[in-house]
Amino acid sequence: MKFPILVFGFAMLIGGPVTADDNAARRELIEGMRRGFADAAKGSDVPNFIDILQSRFPEDIDRFAGAFLADRRAGKPVDPTRMPRDIARLFVEIQSREAARIKTAPSASLKAVMDAQRSLIQAASRKQPQLCVAFVTEAEARPSPVKEIGRASGVRLAAIFNALADGRDKPVASREASDADWTAFGEDALKRGFDVKSWSKLEADEAKTAPAPEVCAALLSSLDALASAEGERGDRLLVSQVTDLLTIDPAVYRGLQ
Repeated sequence: MKFPILVFGFAMLIGGPVTADDNAARRELIEGMRRGFADAAKGSDVPNFIDILQSRFPEDIDRFAGAFLADRRAGKPVDPTRMPRDIARLFVEIQSREAARIKTAPSASLKAVMDAQRSLIQAASRKQPQLCVAFVTEAEARPSPVKEIGRASGVRLAAIFNALADGRDKPVASREASDADWTAFGEDALKRGFDVKSWSKLEADEAKTAPAPEVCAALLSSLDALASAEGERGDRLLVSQVTDLLTIDPAVYRGLQ
């Protein structure tokens, strides 16, 4: 995700004097961020993350804006390059802190994340199959210059934030997958005609040597099988998969540290 217009608008906004009304200054700052993000994402269907933060994690965005206002009040110079790093760090902090909420997120919220994940894998299979290998091996996936993949990544992250917030605001009974659930899932998927044998390419060692398009195909097959798994076991498996998609290590963001 790139933030060129967002960074510029934000820097211009905090470049002026801070008003005496801290709340008004904070609101003005956040509104400038929201407009900047909207401008940067114009022409795509990527959700506005500032809107998401305001509605689902208002205390985090207030604290984020307050930190910039405090720096300005202290006379610290504006550093526009800080914006992408701090936003990425905020995204990681929220996912880290709220990770357990996935266990209590409603099924519909979890399925929205997996739908977005499938769209991302589909985009990768068409444009950059090697990214499928990175997903499986947990290697660092560098920001993609392909617009379709960037869009899909943004949609998935938005779905993750909504699932975390739903797990907090609309909780259901906590659930967690067991090894027995995964064994039963594999057996059931085989009976339903899925190419379970191809899923061996989703093991890190095999993914490194397998043709990247075949890794993508195996990923899509496993996601389709998971999406069609039913009942409480299906929900437990969804919890496990969405948990694995959370970004809780700041090191995965290039230039964060």
